[in-house]
Amino acid sequence: MTTHSSAIFALLCIIFASTLAANDASCCTVGSATYRITFEGIWTNTASYPYYPTNFPHWSPFIGAIHSPAVTVYEYGKYASSQVKSVAEAGQARKNKNKIKIIRHILLMDLLQIITHNYRAVMMLIFAHVIYLVLIEPLKNLLTPMTSKVKKVFVSPGGSLGPTAKYSVTVDVDNNFNLLSALTMIAPSPDWCVGVSRLNFCTKQCGFIGNTTMDLYLWDAGTKAGAAEQYTYTGSTTNRTIYQLKSTNDSSSVFYRANGGSLPPYAKLHIERLSQNIASNDATCCSAGSATYELTFEGIWVNSSAYPFYPSNFPHWSTFIGAIHSPALTVYSYGQYASPEVESVAEAGNAGPLKNLLTPMTDKVKKVFVSPGAYLGPTAKYTVTVDVNKNFNLLSALTMIAPSPDWCVGVSRVNFCTKQCGFIGNTTLDLYLWDAGTKAGPTEQYTYAGSATNRTIYQLKSTNDSSSVFYRANGTSLPPFAKLHIRLLSLGTLGSLGTLGRINDAMAGPSRSIALIFFALVIANVAKFLTST
Repeated sequence: MTTHSSAIFALLCIIFASTLAANDASCCTVGSATYRITFEGIWTNTASYPYYPTNFPHWSPFIGAIHSPAVTVYEYGKYASSQVKSVAEAGQARKNKNKIKIIRHILLMDLLQIITHNYRAVMMLIFAHVIYLVLIEPLKNLLTPMTSKVKKVFVSPGGSLGPTAKYSVTVDVDNNFNLLSALTMIAPSPDWCVGVSRLNFCTKQCGFIGNTTMDLYLWDAGTKAGAAEQYTYTGSTTNRTIYQLKSTNDSSSVFYRANGGSLPPYAKLHIERLSQNIASNDATCCSAGSATYELTFEGIWVNSSAYPFYPSNFPHWSTFIGAIHSPALTVYSYGQYASPEVESVAEAGNAGPLKNLLTPMTDKVKKVFVSPGAYLGPTAKYTVTVDVNKNFNLLSALTMIAPSPDWCVGVSRVNFCTKQCGFIGNTTLDLYLWDAGTKAGPTEQYTYAGSATNRTIYQLKSTNDSSSVFYRANGTSLPPFAKLHIRLLSLGTLGSLGTLGRINDAMAGPSRSIALIFFALVIANVAKFLTST
């Protein structure tokens, strides 16, 4: 690699890396997911929590946000903003429009802090960004309103939460709004809190996280401190960064532990995935070239406690049918009525009509595939190889679970293209049961019997009806019944251009070559100048 190309590559890395947090907050997951988040205080007057206060122990309102990677509400090792300080010292969580102002102000404070401590690096980034933005796109990222960075802000009702209180909220996440930050003050205290910062709902395998419970430990906002660590609001102003509180051998502290043991968690955060929609909201594709994938359907429906009321009368899947198609086609969609062809799969496991419908659509369908044989076993696997490109970038597929009235699993309009103009990597999608809305029995049972209905397609949920096969006494959500493994085998010509491919397209026209040369020379010379000084 030449000196100029090395400089160009290095600066491009800096430009794009500057928009990311230190930890990996990125998300390659397609679709969206809905979660129930439950804060639970576990702070009690027991041996685990000595020196329990007598003057109204409680939590302040629990405030949090679902946001994009562009937002950092608070972070260990960083200074608390004035708004985080307000929560930590006084338990104040502002409401309505002030919620957005809080996070906007935090962003500005973070920017000022970066400039103050990294002047030289920031000046290099500013110049590189100016060149990039002038040549390629307007200043929309800098001027984007905060509502495009925050999907939802929530605050528990009332003025406080009891030491063992619970507060639940339902949130939606996707690949743009994939992070959770939340906090609450423990009171009385100078500035102590528990919470989570930039919790990523996406996995590195391009899926969504499953059900989990997180222990929440006390941290200090670094803004106030007393002579000793006590459950009191009093203290002197300090200027420390946020840090986790630890046990101590100072017997005057409420965190004194004679045996040197660590502090226990004071609260928990329960995260329960309620549903997952793996249809892509954005079906467009700016990717160049093509890609080849291996798709594997895998049934995971077994006779176990996870799947009670397992049927004894020949449990199986129907043939697995799918298609690689263009955005002009929708095979099925939640909230829409099932076509007669989808109804045929859902009620009888008959893929023939849907195959006959899709195969002649050569302008909209690149490939139709159907697993061999009449059915698949409950834990069977079926693998097929497919090619995708800019024009045929979506996958839709389904199979009936049998016996059932009209229940299926599948995917609808999964986009193989990324917004960065590349192709998605390896991923595994959980497949949940949905109802075609065409037939229903008196109760939800593993049976073919039922009366005709006229409902739209909807995801099946757990119920408190003990006569249903989806009955869950503890109210937990239904597990996935199958998985779809997507493995990238190869990239065709230009298939890995990604973001650079988008830059190239954005500068299309007679002046593209001149602009590219100018862009490269300017960045290379800036890099050379900065490294020589």
